[in-house]
Amino acid sequence: MAIILNSDTENLLKKITVDSLGNDIKLDKISAFLTYLIDKNIELNLISRKLNLNDIIIDHIFDCMIGFKYFNEFDSICDIGSGGGLPGLLLAIVYDKKKIKLVEKSSKKVNFLKDAAKFLNLKNTEIIEGLVEKQNINTEVITCRAFKSVREILQMTKRYFNSNGKYLLYKAKIDKINEEIKDAKIEFFINFDIIKFSEIIDKERHIILLNKN
Repeated sequence: MAIILNSDTENLLKKITVDSLGNDIKLDKISAFLTYLIDKNIELNLISRKLNLNDIIIDHIFDCMIGFKYFNEFDSICDIGSGGGLPGLLLAIVYDKKKIKLVEKSSKKVNFLKDAAKFLNLKNTEIIEGLVEKQNINTEVITCRAFKSVREILQMTKRYFNSNGKYLLYKAKIDKINEEIKDAKIEFFINFDIIKFSEIIDKERHIILLNKN
C-alpha cells in the first residue's frame, strides 16, 4: 500500500528541499521517491522500520540533501554501496543532467534500485550489481553514506580513476572521522576538509571533501 503524505509532512519536505537546494523544482519527484521507498521498505528493510514519516524525511532525505551543493561542479557521480538509493537516487533526481552510477552488491537492493529508477523515469542513472572493489568505473567523484571506513573506501575504489580521485563522504561523529583519516594516511596521500552540517536535529553529521593524490 502506497504512503500518502499529509500537508504537514509535505510542508516539511518542501522546507528541506528549498533549504538544501534553493528551490523546490524537484519536490514532486522527491516525494514520489519517498513514498516508493517507504512502501517497498515493508518487504525489503532498506531503512529502519522504527522511524516515523517525519523522522525518515529528516534522518534520510535531509541528511543526504544538505550536502548536495558540493556536487555542483561534477558532471558524473558514483554512489558506492547504494542500498536504498540514499544518496544515489536522490542525486539522480536533483541532478537530472549529470551521469549517476550506483554500485550495490545485494541483488534484492539492485532490483529495488532498478525498479525505483524506472518508476521515477530516471534516464541518467546506471545501476551496477557487484562488489565495489571489482568494478572499473570512470567517474569524477565518489560518494557514499553509512558505508565503510575512509581507508577501506580508498582501497576499494583504486580502479575508479586514472590517477587522482575526489570523494564526498557522508560521515557521523568527528572523533570517528579523525581516527579514520589518521588510518587512511598510513597508506594514502590525501587532502581533505571536514564540514559539519547545519543542524535541524541534534545529531552529529559531517561530510568529508577528500582528494586522493
